[in-house]
Amino acid sequence: MDAATGPALPASSSYQAILKDAIKNAERWPRASRIHWPEMSLNDVVSVSRDGHILYEGVVEDRTDDGTIVWILRKNGYRQLLHIDDGFHLSEVQA
Repeated sequence: MDAATGPALPASSSYQAILKDAIKNAERWPRASRIHWPEMSLNDVVSVSRDGHILYEGVVEDRTDDGTIVWILRKNGYRQLLHIDDGFHLSEVQA
C-alpha cells in the first residue's frame, strides 16, 4: 500500500466494470439534502430510510468529524457505511 494513494485496487476487469457502472449510475441516485441529515452522535440508535421507507435500525458506531460519513452497526450484526449524499435519511429512534 502506498501511503499517498491508499491500497491498490484489484486489476480484475469485472471489478473495474462494476466500479465504472456504479460511478455512472451514481449520477441517477437521489441525493439526500444535507439539512435532512441530523447530527448523530456515537451510540445513537437510528432508523435508516430511503424514499420514505424504513430499511433498518442500528447504532451509530463511528462517524467522520464532519458528519458526512457514518458507520451503522445493524441489528443483524453487519456494519453499514453511509455517506450523506447516498440518498439515505437518518432519524434518531426515541426510547
